[in-house]
Amino acid sequence: MEYNDWESYEHFQEEFKNMEFRDETQNFEESFYLELIQRFVKTGEVPESMFGDLIADYLVTVMQDSWLQVQVLSSEVCARIFEDNMMRFVDAALRRKKFDINRAQSEIKGMSEALEWSQKKKEDGWQALLQKLDDSYSQYGFRSAFYQNQFSTPEGRSKDELWESLNKDYHIAFNEYLRQRQQQDIQQRDSSARKRLENQMRSIPDYLASHSITTDDFMQTWGLMGGEWNEYDFERLLRIAKMQKEYPVLQKLALKMGRMLDPDGDDAIYAGFGSASKMQHSSKSDIEGVSIGNDINALLPLEMVQMMDDDLGDLFTYKFATRSLQTFQHRSEMLRPSRHLERKRARQRGPMIVAIDTSGSMQGKPQNIARSILMKLIDISRRQHRDLFIIAFSVSARPIDAHHNYVQLLDFFSHDSSGDTNATKMIEHVHSILQSNPSYMSADVLIISDFHLPIVSPTLLNAIEYHRLHETKFYGLQIGETSHNKWLPYLDKIYKVDLYG
Repeated sequence: MEYNDWESYEHFQEEFKNMEFRDETQNFEESFYLELIQRFVKTGEVPESMFGDLIADYLVTVMQDSWLQVQVLSSEVCARIFEDNMMRFVDAALRRKKFDINRAQSEIKGMSEALEWSQKKKEDGWQALLQKLDDSYSQYGFRSAFYQNQFSTPEGRSKDELWESLNKDYHIAFNEYLRQRQQQDIQQRDSSARKRLENQMRSIPDYLASHSITTDDFMQTWGLMGGEWNEYDFERLLRIAKMQKEYPVLQKLALKMGRMLDPDGDDAIYAGFGSASKMQHSSKSDIEGVSIGNDINALLPLEMVQMMDDDLGDLFTYKFATRSLQTFQHRSEMLRPSRHLERKRARQRGPMIVAIDTSGSMQGKPQNIARSILMKLIDISRRQHRDLFIIAFSVSARPIDAHHNYVQLLDFFSHDSSGDTNATKMIEHVHSILQSNPSYMSADVLIISDFHLPIVSPTLLNAIEYHRLHETKFYGLQIGETSHNKWLPYLDKIYKVDLYG
């Protein structure tokens, strides 16, 4: 909008107050985009435009691709490939935007400080400031001519409201600069991102089928490839994942951490539900009724006509992707519910916290065993929508939120174990995480180590006991032999891996 005098500018500012303005320096959290993607993967739901958020709008355009919809909704492998590729795109876009904002921090700070300039500094510095803003932001809507006119008199240069408006106009222009930069970044990444996604969706399922690789093994391995597909790295990580079969105790412990089986407990009784199917061989017609789905073999004739019709092909594709085709329902496919009683421990699922000893004594096979069970736990926590915190510890310790700090997670898997070990910082981090959220008290904590590990102070041991009394379970995975594991009294159970057995 053009404005040439103070009166018209004040009118513009009044109009601006009534406009919905999005501050481009504020991002949606990464978890928002993840939820958007996961909802699409689960239901096929494509959201509407996200009010000018360029990353969300880009995701919507990708989700509208009918071929991608079919692949994502018909294959668990393709759904995971889609989710990880899109989150990789989101991460890159957010990091680029954060870089642009950080680079401009001194400039943003300088503009705020200009409001506090003395009158003499305003007299001396206004022209250089306007010239700088004109050079940098005229193409993004900043109109320096108005301020040149207003600041041409001492009275104008002394108006606080004029300097405040200058600062506001700067931020408007800066937001437009960020928006255009992000738009260019997304456009530049779009072609290669979509090409990579399509290639992976075509090649990876074929590779898995030809090499007889299970979906479970793929999910664990793919989660640590950072969205990049190459057979060498996949096979290297797959060998680590398959150590769970070499050491069955890893799978047993993973199920315990995931609370998927709890055969030792009988604190509560609840009804377990299953299903049973029975074939009806002697009936004249197996058709029971009409249902909704995407079973091509059971389509109603009307839907078959749409499938074969060129004009209705897009409608058919959409209905297939959203599982809204009309299909025959057969008695032989109907499941009859079965119910039985089981005794299992009824406990709320809190987060998983996995503390991994990364000292020098864990180099080699112990390190890979630790990574193997961690791969399984990452997959379980993702499927169960549970928080997972990893604490890598040696002399120091560093916590990683596995589902929200993906770059740190990949970095953890790329470094070898080294140095001495000390459990104090690790237990302090465990305690801090458990205290950070009331729902975290019902957590599962796992310490992975050779347990050549000095015991911690009585204060921290008391903290462990406090959390155990509040439904937090503490487990250990001892890799290798130790003469006497001093941690035994303080953990609910220690599982052992015999490296030479």
